Amino acid sequence: VLNDATLTARNLVGEGAVDIGKKDTSDGHLTVSAGAGHLAALNVNTAGSTAVLTAEGKDYTVGRLVNAGTATLDRVGFIDGGVEGYGAGIYNRDTGKVVATDGTFEGNSAQFGGAVMNFGEAEVEGGSFEGNTAEAGGGAIYNAGSVEIEGGTTFEGNSASDGGAVFSTGTVTVADGTFEGNTASSWGGAIYNYGSGKLDVEGTSFEGNEAGVTGGAVAAGIGTTTTLSGTSFTGNHAVYDGGAIGNFGSMTISGGTFEGNTAQLAEGEGAGGWTEPVEDSQPVGGGALALGAESSTVITNSTFTGNESGKQGGAIGMRLAKDANNSAAKLDIVGSTFEGNKAAADGGAIYNTFYNSSAEGVEG
Repeated sequence: VLNDATLTARNLVGEGAVDIGKKDTSDGHLTVSAGAGHLAALNVNTAGSTAVLTAEGKDYTVGRLVNAGTATLDRVGFIDGGVEGYGAGIYNRDTGKVVATDGTFEGNSAQFGGAVMNFGEAEVEGGSFEGNTAEAGGGAIYNAGSVEIEGGTTFEGNSASDGGAVFSTGTVTVADGTFEGNTASSWGGAIYNYGSGKLDVEGTSFEGNEAGVTGGAVAAGIGTTTTLSGTSFTGNHAVYDGGAIGNFGSMTISGGTFEGNTAQLAEGEGAGGWTEPVEDSQPVGGGALALGAESSTVITNSTFTGNESGKQGGAIGMRLAKDANNSAAKLDIVGSTFEGNKAAADGGAIYNTFYNSSAEGVEG
């Protein structure tokens, strides 16, 4: 226990917990330079306490970090942790700030945020999240604060009920990331932006992600704000609506690439796997993009190629007019290309039931 003390250590390991600071009493400060080994638990207990952990390679792991102060982690791993509640690897409290550089988060499981639960401020620079699971939201990360993800971070094979990799009600920024093979049994195979959440994604690829309901790669709920720029969506799938994206909030897409995404199709025996139309009494469709009755969507300089819906809207679909009042919804498309998209019902490229929509400089 470090109370009103500073410790610099080499290869801090052990099966017990290290506590830094004592609530309402004193702060502590820890600096560790490590080669290899495992520390079972690290608790940064006060807002004024700090922990700096630097690993020389990638062979130093921590069982779980609970942070209320400032934690700086370089090449530290969190592997095969498990808790019943929040964040098996990192639980960052509302006063906490975590910076994780080139970390490895693998095989962790929790009810919320399989690897990371964030109520405060988190920065993720590089590293990987693989095979993490959450019973509810956020297979890799559950965010209720702010998260910045950059430096080529990869999310692969994570799973949850909602938000296979990331579930957020706060603010998330992603730059140059990769989301591949993540799954959600309900909404958002890779990311679910929920509540009053704000999501900004740039230069990122989403490939082979799946959702059991809506948004094979990204789902955005009512009240959310989402910006996607220079981002690609390839081979993502939703059993019901929005093979790549299900948008029910406010969304801007610029310079996007949508290729080979599928919706309203269940697994069959034909080529490509997703070949059997599903039973859905109120289908939205949208092989690439499904739009809700209260959504606002602006699409510029984007391409939609070879996307498919088992109902309507091979590339973009909306709910049938008989199933929803779409008077509040809006869609604007500028300078975009649609090619080789197909739907089993209506709208090979776009099925439009919105009263407020426009298209300018569209090809295909």
